[in-house]
Amino acid sequence: MKNKLGHISTVLTAFRAAMAPYLIWDAKDGHISHWFLFAFVCGVLSDILDGEILRRLKISNIQLRFLDSITDAVFYMSVFVCMWFTHPEIIQRFIVPISILLVTQTCSWVFSLVKHGKTTAYHSYIVKIWVGMLLVGTIGFFVSQYQFFYFAVVFGILSNLEDIVITAIMPYWKCDILSVKVAQDLRQAYSRPR
Repeated sequence: MKNKLGHISTVLTAFRAAMAPYLIWDAKDGHISHWFLFAFVCGVLSDILDGEILRRLKISNIQLRFLDSITDAVFYMSVFVCMWFTHPEIIQRFIVPISILLVTQTCSWVFSLVKHGKTTAYHSYIVKIWVGMLLVGTIGFFVSQYQFFYFAVVFGILSNLEDIVITAIMPYWKCDILSVKVAQDLRQAYSRPR
């Protein structure tokens, strides 16, 4: 049973990866079809369901969580490209917070690569909130409710800053660290004499 559900998790990750080029293809002419938001929502739901399957069955491993994180980055970056294709003037209006988001994301990945040899895959509570805000904010963006998009960007920045702090605290690489407090506890346990 666990193996079958583990395969479902892999299929969901592959589905999300496949949605990225579809979304770009749909938006490349500056307009989105009625299928665009449906595909986007399905991609986000696959992200949420994928993580829940792995956590509840305790079949998560480093390779699966790392693949999940890379797929998420590709998927959500493709959504940003679609936003640029369809509403470049709105992206320019938000250029400062978006730039901060991209810089903090890059710093988070580079810091983790330098320190641990891998990019982050913490899947913290703030990331979970960010995914929800990203869902609402992206739908809002494409239906001209841009204030939701702004809040999604702010939560993304907070998430990246938390990842940087967790990386600074952790003496070794680990996936699925839910908060800075959890990272501190893991560091203390690691530092205790054995």
